[in-house]
Amino acid sequence: MVKYSFSFPSTEEAFIISDDIFGRVIDTFDVGIGERQRLKLIVSELYMNAYLYGHKDNASKIIDVSLEVGTDRIVTIVKNEGRGMSERRFKELVETADDFESDSGRGIRIVHKLSDNVKLFRDETGKFCIESTKKLKKKPMLIKK
Repeated sequence: MVKYSFSFPSTEEAFIISDDIFGRVIDTFDVGIGERQRLKLIVSELYMNAYLYGHKDNASKIIDVSLEVGTDRIVTIVKNEGRGMSERRFKELVETADDFESDSGRGIRIVHKLSDNVKLFRDETGKFCIESTKKLKKKPMLIKK
């Protein structure tokens, strides 16, 4: 398994830059364009949630993102120093997965729909984490140019 790890300050500038970085990394995976777009959307939505609800525009707070790429799956973990979301609230959002009219929870619903498994937890330092696992249709590897 190959692991990519990133840490960004919780600022709007870092948010804009991070989306480009994640996209460039995911574009190197040898999977179809549709699969790459779904992976980009998962990472982007998880990062946006960490930024918006974790600690928006507090540059002293850090958002950590890891992408663990295996032969048959990618695991995305986004960590922030915010209070997080309860399991109950997560289940409420998932149960309304087809409600895309409401802005509240839309990112979580998107991630849930595109992922094979999503879980919430706190790491050993107390950071709130959301982990998405997405099975890949083809072994990811660097594209040879």
